[in-house]
Amino acid sequence: MPKNMNELVAKLKLAITQKRLTNEEINKTIDSLRELGHNTYDRNKFPPLEDTESFDVSIGSTPRTLAEALLWKLGKWPTYKTFVENYKTENLEVSKKGGVVFSAFAKHLQNNDFPIYDQHAIRSIWAICELEEADQDLCKSLLLDTSGAWKQAGSGDDGSCYKLFVDQVESVCKDNNVSHRDLDMLLMPLGQAIKKETRTKKKAKDSKSDFERFSELCRSTNG
Repeated sequence: MPKNMNELVAKLKLAITQKRLTNEEINKTIDSLRELGHNTYDRNKFPPLEDTESFDVSIGSTPRTLAEALLWKLGKWPTYKTFVENYKTENLEVSKKGGVVFSAFAKHLQNNDFPIYDQHAIRSIWAICELEEADQDLCKSLLLDTSGAWKQAGSGDDGSCYKLFVDQVESVCKDNNVSHRDLDMLLMPLGQAIKKETRTKKKAKDSKSDFERFSELCRSTNG
């Protein structure tokens, strides 16, 4: 059992490098995150997505279901309409239309072979995969501001980071004995834990940036 996040990240990286990561190992890593005091998927908050490729795509000019009414109340009706249009689009190309993260989610719902993408998932990939310098710079631009602090949410992605993410996930799943679904279950909570561990504390005695803390945490990963 890893004693800290440094050991956990190093262990994951080594397993991926040696092409011996398994679904069982992923589940053990999720348990380790929990043991280290970090959140994992809440099954009540995020129940399994099933039969997503056959979701109803009809939408009117005004809400017609309780779910749609709730989105209207939250001020998300225009966002929802764009999301539905993306979901209805065959061979959807993930783009800024409706937001890259939501666009990527619509593509995942069309075909679960495409991974769920967000700031936490790409942060995990940055930490545990061997990325070229240019790809690391893409992640840095998406996730960190000019001072090296984590952004509230990823921003500035034109779809390039999503493509990088998909390529890396495909590579991990192909080279190792892991499924997209199990890897999805790990990447989000791992990315959240990494952000929490490396975010500069208000009373920190040193002047290290979040990026410097991240680099130290992943030293065995990113050189």
